[in-house]
Order: sequence, then C-alpha cells, then structure tokens
Amino acid sequence: MSSYRFSGRTRYTGQQNFNTDNLGLVPYETFDHPNFPTVYP
Repeated sequence: MSSYRFSGRTRYTGQQNFNTDNLGLVPYETFDHPNFPTVYP
C-alpha cells in the first residue's frame, strides 16, 4: 500500500486520471471527496 501527500489547497484541473474520473470533482476546486482526506499532523 502506498499514499501520496499534497497540499489541502491543491486544485483539481479536470485532467483525465483513473484516480479522479467519475468522482464528481469540480475543475479548479479543491479535492472535496472522501477518497482524498485532509490529514493533520
């Protein structure tokens, strides 16, 4: 198992990707979806 970390301010571009396709993400908005939880230290 692996994970990738990125800033909670990162914006979704709308580019096709198997990790984000069909999740209902809105282009140029943050990754507001349970598959992309915000992790705090």
